[in-house]
Amino acid sequence: AVRLSADGTTNRMKRNILSKHDLPRHVLAVDGRGRMVFAEANTLGFCSALPAVNVRYHPAPPEAPDVPLDRAALCLLGQGKLKFSVVGMQLSPINDRHLVVWGTVEAAVVVLSAAGDAVTKVMELCVELEPHESDTEYVVSCEWIPSSETVVFVVCGNMLKAFDLKRAGVERETSVRSTACYALAYEDVFIRSAVMVLSGTNPLAKMKQDQREGTKNDTGGNSNTEAATNATSPPPTTTEQRSGQASSAPSASLAIKLILLLDTGRLYMTDLRLDANGDLEDHGESYIESGEGVTFPITGICRYAGANPSIAGSTSSSFGEGSNLHYLRQSDLLLYKCVSAPLLAMKVRDGAIVATFEFFPNTLPAH
Repeated sequence: AVRLSADGTTNRMKRNILSKHDLPRHVLAVDGRGRMVFAEANTLGFCSALPAVNVRYHPAPPEAPDVPLDRAALCLLGQGKLKFSVVGMQLSPINDRHLVVWGTVEAAVVVLSAAGDAVTKVMELCVELEPHESDTEYVVSCEWIPSSETVVFVVCGNMLKAFDLKRAGVERETSVRSTACYALAYEDVFIRSAVMVLSGTNPLAKMKQDQREGTKNDTGGNSNTEAATNATSPPPTTTEQRSGQASSAPSASLAIKLILLLDTGRLYMTDLRLDANGDLEDHGESYIESGEGVTFPITGICRYAGANPSIAGSTSSSFGEGSNLHYLRQSDLLLYKCVSAPLLAMKVRDGAIVATFEFFPNTLPAH
């Protein structure tokens, strides 16, 4: 749970935002080494997750037999303070030291130490929300661009803002302003959730893979670094030849599919593009025309408990009031949840939903 004091007008307003919009909490994050970050109010705690979950060697205390692990057994490594109460956090998929954290109306990127046990720098993201003027001025979540350690999106109730840490200067600045803003064109809908999916192959990663394969073939499987460099390095060229090669080479851009879930349960998809340097190509402010949303097949799916399965060829654009979206990267599945509806799993291909099935066939009771 997110701890917010009931004292003061601002804290009461934040508590109302959390309860009214049923914002999801994400107060745990684990990196590839098993180091875990958790949030308590405005404090980040760092611990090693592997000893913590090894409950076989942690006997339950007599006063709480159902709780096999208490705070004293968490193997705390360190703590860090923030200026706001944390509602959610997410580690960069590329760099485990970059952690984005957000509250109800605030967001920041925290740079962690190499050991993952302390905060070395906090960069405030200038979201500039005015919750006193509009009930859609709040932070829903934050999402890293899948292939970037410096570009992060702050998802708000009525817009999305993109922040590029590289342009702001990670080493110099303590506050970062947005480089692009995507606002909903209509005021009668708001965003419930957002995910980002890679919709193309990263050309830079592909180039490195081709170089590795070429090196292996040219050197007979020798993995020596100097031999690999010599085998893959092109011969010197003149300025005219280099310019001709640059003009004939395809643009090394990466396509990202941004998927939004609106409060109406409708899905909206759009493309984001990064250039060869990893910078977002969009700048300034643009508007999102949600329209009728994306349709998806629902053959054999029961829209609610007790309903008959949909007939072959049936499609829909909404299952009711939108609740949450989640993308499973390893299985390449988009999880779609609406209130009082089953959890659906979707297969997305080329900007369209080509298959849908019930991930959980039954709806879970509220209690």
